[in-house]
Amino acid sequence: MADHHEPVVWRSIRFLLPARTVRSLQANLSREEPGILASYALIGAVLVFGALGYMLDRFVDTAPWCLFIGLLVGISVGFYNLVQTARRR
Repeated sequence: MADHHEPVVWRSIRFLLPARTVRSLQANLSREEPGILASYALIGAVLVFGALGYMLDRFVDTAPWCLFIGLLVGISVGFYNLVQTARRR
């Protein structure tokens, strides 16, 4: 019987793969979820702060300095989050 909380993708994959493989994949993803989220946060921080720096450059006409600073801040914030996540494990 299908668990109503499992993603639709798992229900469709279940017919293609053996049940043991699907359970193993679910267990691996559940165990690695914080790391996956931290990597997405790293990418998101770089994109958000880079975009803010780019917009500030357009507004103040200081290209490319605000973009460069925004990217550095984004990388710093993203890696800080990544390190914090790794320490919690």
